[in-house]
Amino acid sequence: MPKNLILFLLFIPLVVFSQHSIKGNFTPAEDFTWAVLYQVTPTSKVYTAQARVSEGKFEFKLPENTPKGIYKIVYNVPQEIKNFDVIYNAKEDVELTFGEEKGAVFISSEENLLLKDYMNSMMDIGDDIGRLYGEASINKSEIKKEFKKLSETQNKFEKNATGTLALNFIKASKPYISSKYEDASTYIKNVKENYFNSVNFSDPVLQGSNFLIDRAIAFVMSLSDVSEKGALYYQPTIDTIFSSLGETDRGFQKIFLKNIWRNFVENNMPDPANYIAERYLIAIATELQDEALVENLTLYKNLSIGNIAPNFSWEIEEEKKILTQSLYELNVAENYIIVFWSSSCSHCLKEIPELYKSIDSFQNNEYKAIAIGLEDENSSWRSETSYFPNFIHVLALGKWENKIGRDYDISSTPTYFVLDKDKKIIFKPENFDELQQYLNKK
Repeated sequence: MPKNLILFLLFIPLVVFSQHSIKGNFTPAEDFTWAVLYQVTPTSKVYTAQARVSEGKFEFKLPENTPKGIYKIVYNVPQEIKNFDVIYNAKEDVELTFGEEKGAVFISSEENLLLKDYMNSMMDIGDDIGRLYGEASINKSEIKKEFKKLSETQNKFEKNATGTLALNFIKASKPYISSKYEDASTYIKNVKENYFNSVNFSDPVLQGSNFLIDRAIAFVMSLSDVSEKGALYYQPTIDTIFSSLGETDRGFQKIFLKNIWRNFVENNMPDPANYIAERYLIAIATELQDEALVENLTLYKNLSIGNIAPNFSWEIEEEKKILTQSLYELNVAENYIIVFWSSSCSHCLKEIPELYKSIDSFQNNEYKAIAIGLEDENSSWRSETSYFPNFIHVLALGKWENKIGRDYDISSTPTYFVLDKDKKIIFKPENFDELQQYLNKK
């Protein structure tokens, strides 16, 4: 069951006259219930309005003095991931549709439509260049024509966007454009080396948007090398991103790298996430005295697959003596399943017996379960543990505040970890069904 219910935000409605609005439709409608609008700056966001979502429809009625700028619509948690940007020029209403697969599609709003048109046009030309390079017989003159078209399109949109916030994004999106024919390998090399040449990381408009984050993630995902083992060799691309930040404000660097880190975490990519943390972000967070961020980054790294699980100890009774046993001292099985549970958790009381049966079906101590009870008191826990004599039972009083639970970042029960004989984390199932599937493959 959840550690607590996440209450997003409660605001007193603003009683003002509305000059313009930002409205639209979320799809699928049933997946959205609320939305909050923020004006964003390089290092903060300021609440502007909120809206209930009814049958997918939402509308933010903006105060009359709402300034132009980059605004962020947050539609779920975590807020750092579940959001998208809107340009508001203080001259017109904005209307759009949004779905997590397709993103924001603007119906009305001159600047947002101009930027979208630019992105689509440049993408079409890029696709044509890729197609021409992929043909068996390379047509050099056609490729040169596409390079010229790329340059002309860039110049056209920059001219059309003069005086708008969209211009900041159009200039920063300018791709590498060759003035002559290049073979495929040379072209790709130059695209990679010049990827951030047009990006001004000090631009407050770009800093307040998702643009820099999205561009950085795209750089890692599309231009990282693949090793002989098939793994993504991402370190040079991440190093290039940090180098491109130059002398930008440390506060911005922290937020920027934290958001990239979080994207990798959410997409279950611990290696690049931990590289960002260890190589750059922990040092910046330490410098800025952000102890909570340092703790979160360290906790995630410690609990990543491939790392040794955090140690903990418990008391056992042996020959009428109370002894202390620790995880690292255990040598009774080839693998261990740690389960955090509670005797007051209904899901736990359903799954723990199933786990007991599953492990009991294995032979020769292939698996041993360590059941850690996060409890407020021990009476009901002692009663429940009597049904599972083959488990190693650990009482963790203090429930969510218990040190063992904190070391394993436990926010809900039941939560599972699978360790090998050396106590290295080898699997972190999202739920009991995933754990069963894992065990059944063994």
